[in-house]
Amino acid sequence: MLSEETLAPMGMSQKLKTAPAATPVSLSEVKEFLRIDHNAEDTSLTILLNAAVARVERFTNLKLINQTWLIYFDHFPTENFLNLRAGPLSSITSVKYSDENGTQATFSSANYIARTSGQHGEIILKLGMVWPDTVLQAHGGVEVECVLGHGAAGSNVPEALRQAVLEVCAALYDGRGNSDAKPIPAIAAALCGAYRVAP
Repeated sequence: MLSEETLAPMGMSQKLKTAPAATPVSLSEVKEFLRIDHNAEDTSLTILLNAAVARVERFTNLKLINQTWLIYFDHFPTENFLNLRAGPLSSITSVKYSDENGTQATFSSANYIARTSGQHGEIILKLGMVWPDTVLQAHGGVEVECVLGHGAAGSNVPEALRQAVLEVCAALYDGRGNSDAKPIPAIAAALCGAYRVAP
């Protein structure tokens, strides 16, 4: 099932196609950090862990564990590159576009390269290549399927971000039932600081 999330810039949206198969830290690591030595709260702690990961991802505007997303744009850029405004980019699966009648075509991967080195991924046209000049459908005419994340395992995630997840877990656990709790505690925000990027 696809879950939808709206991106900040106008004319862009994204849908989660395949959720990550792991978490940046394990349930056992969360329990050790919280000094919990029983299994009675495992279900609640798993929910709490997922919530903590989501908060760190929202705060940094980055995905932690590899996951497949569909990112939609209303049009191709006028420049020779398309900034996905999402990252870190692991790979591009496909670039497709739909004309005004809704007919979809694939923009060949031979026309571009994927820049994965930055915090936000980019699709860059190869020398001499141009974007399609097709009249696109009114909204979401360009569809990019890509894999975002630091890697497939928690060990691929920078240690500071893993620690931030644990700190958010602790804040959520200690603040259960407190509707005034901050989305992310100051120590976690500091740990994320070097990785946080604009949406």
